[in-house]
Amino acid sequence: MQKIAIKDFEIKDKISTNALIKQMYESGGFSAKKVAIGVDTIEDMIKDKNCVKFLSFPACICATGTRGIIKELLKRKLFDVVITTAGTLDHDLARVWKNYYHGSFNVDDKELHKQKINRLGNIFIPNECYGKILEEKMQPVLAKLYKIKQKWSTKELVWEFGKQIESEKKRWTMESASSLPKNLYIWLHVFTEGKVERIIRLDNSSRCAGFRLHRKGSQVPEGERGRCISTCVGKRGQDGRAC
Repeated sequence: MQKIAIKDFEIKDKISTNALIKQMYESGGFSAKKVAIGVDTIEDMIKDKNCVKFLSFPACICATGTRGIIKELLKRKLFDVVITTAGTLDHDLARVWKNYYHGSFNVDDKELHKQKINRLGNIFIPNECYGKILEEKMQPVLAKLYKIKQKWSTKELVWEFGKQIESEKKRWTMESASSLPKNLYIWLHVFTEGKVERIIRLDNSSRCAGFRLHRKGSQVPEGERGRCISTCVGKRGQDGRAC
């Protein structure tokens, strides 16, 4: 056992972020120390020019303000590869048009259901801010794409939605194609488990019968390929293979 003594925080009038992080490590306690270790790890990764830097996170992170940190990390080209899930696409798109709200873990979910509010941890998401808004915004885009062709890869679909967001909102989101670093690769696992895919299936049964998703298909332009979302489509409950 290394005998590294636990030290108390020393709160001063003027303290740098770096000094505060160092104190988190020296405090030795629970999550505070993990933050400091994470900072040191990222610094080592950035300094190592031969390091291929992976960033992996669950979809729920994009339902919170942490999405802004992820966007900034990617814009600053601090990571080379992102691995996440289909829900990231759902939440990222939904929050372009609607807000999510502060909530609580200590709440009666039955009462929330009566108010048509969903709970993701301590985040409240009204129905109109998730499923309804995604259907409202996605269906017109799907109709346009259906007229172009009926067979699309998931990679192409996400790419097209990114372009639609840029033209409509003029803001940078996770899926904004032109703002992504050119050599960034994103793997979006199990597309068939997300809300976006379900909307496509629902639309497929009505106005856009014959709209098909497939693993292999036309690629995005050669010069833009590094920016696209590379999705992985698999059977329910199983991770798919990279496109």
